[in-house]
Amino acid sequence: MRTVNAFCLAATLLAFASAADASPVVSAHVHNPDFTIPTAGTAPGDAVITGPFSTAMGWYSASAGWTTWANTPGTEHVSWIATSVDGITANLFSAGGPGGLVQVLSDPAGNLIGQDTPTDVNRITIYVKLLAGRVGLQLGNGGEAGGPAVLSRPIVGWQKMSTCGRGDRLNNEVTIYAGGAPAVFYVARADVSYDPRCDAATAK
Repeated sequence: MRTVNAFCLAATLLAFASAADASPVVSAHVHNPDFTIPTAGTAPGDAVITGPFSTAMGWYSASAGWTTWANTPGTEHVSWIATSVDGITANLFSAGGPGGLVQVLSDPAGNLIGQDTPTDVNRITIYVKLLAGRVGLQLGNGGEAGGPAVLSRPIVGWQKMSTCGRGDRLNNEVTIYAGGAPAVFYVARADVSYDPRCDAATAK
């Protein structure tokens, strides 16, 4: 008669239990990734203003699915759907202080993905054109953020920005913000993806 190693059996049962308790990984995507769909009740070219408020607060942007966040009381952010001189339609964003554009990612059914939810993405990539200041970019876990932030380069013309999210895959929110000072910029595209290099980078 075969005997069963009690330690191995216990370890196997524990592994199954852990897998059953683990949160499922949710497929995530960006809504309105090219920023050209206007927020309901607005039209391309309309200025949508955030603030000034007496406390840090968010509001709508000109682009559907994208909200704004003003970190500093008394500052004003303005966004438009506008066409740059080189013919690219984008969100034109003027940040009067720290803050910027925010989006909570959606699942395949279009539902917003909650904070502390593992997703199948770990990289965010955008295309921006600076008119003043600098732009920061981050992918992370709601208001906790946590993914490594990057800043735009001080160059003329469009540039690609990309960074990894959190190594624990709690990546449900994109933040595109003024890099520490007032800034004016176009942002024309935002995409999330899975990049195995991010797993290696964030594991260090």
